[in-house]
Amino acid sequence: MSQHAYDYERHSQIAGPLGEPPADGPYRVQFRRLEGSRPVLSTLLVLIALLFVGGFLTWLMLPAHWPRSGDDLLVNVASIVVTATTGIIGWFAFLNVATLCRATLLARDPVPVRPEPGQRVAFLTTIVPEAESLELVRPTLEAALRIRHDGLLDVWLLDEGDDPDVRRMCAELGVNHFSRRGVERWNQAKGPHRARTKHGNYNAWLDAHGERSAIPTWGSSWVRRCTATTRASWCARPSRSSSSSTRCSSEPATARARRCWSGPTTRCA
Repeated sequence: MSQHAYDYERHSQIAGPLGEPPADGPYRVQFRRLEGSRPVLSTLLVLIALLFVGGFLTWLMLPAHWPRSGDDLLVNVASIVVTATTGIIGWFAFLNVATLCRATLLARDPVPVRPEPGQRVAFLTTIVPEAESLELVRPTLEAALRIRHDGLLDVWLLDEGDDPDVRRMCAELGVNHFSRRGVERWNQAKGPHRARTKHGNYNAWLDAHGERSAIPTWGSSWVRRCTATTRASWCARPSRSSSSSTRCSSEPATARARRCWSGPTTRCA
């Protein structure tokens, strides 16, 4: 893709221009309405949508529209089932519209501000070797390594298969490798560490490296950023309680990859 084929400057500022956080005390993320939003028009359209869907459901379920009972018991039972099913489907349709309407009215963009220098950033992306090729994830990792950040940047690949080829690629690029394969507590049937799910993969990494990598557990200090060349990155304020991890990550990425050992996870020495 040529340099002028995609307007990165414009599309990287959808939430507005970058500002400076206030200097008085800790900063809390602020939100504002979406650019170009029309609150009055949006509210009017939401009311019309709710009235239309709710009115139609009410009209549809009026007793006058119920099928009449006959002498055939099987037909009567089938009519009751069809009527009840229609009502349930209509109710879920109304809930769906109501949820979308609520999201429309509450949609906000975070006010972008310049981060404090020295913050630690962990860029996480995942791969399922059985379903995704190395050629698919390599450009993402290469782009992540080119991220400009005034602080520590750790790039991690979360490998569901603990594949040797994936490990070799990570070592070649200087990317941290992690896999939860073979660890029972990270592969549960349900819950935050549910097996074969992306959220389970991310939560396993948090459990293994959330503190060790000088990144606090999941909370309001985390910010998700998505771009055309990345899947997800997570930003957080650094923790002063883990100096060993800071020492490891202050090295160049290529040197860091040479000082890793294997196990359930690949960690820097």
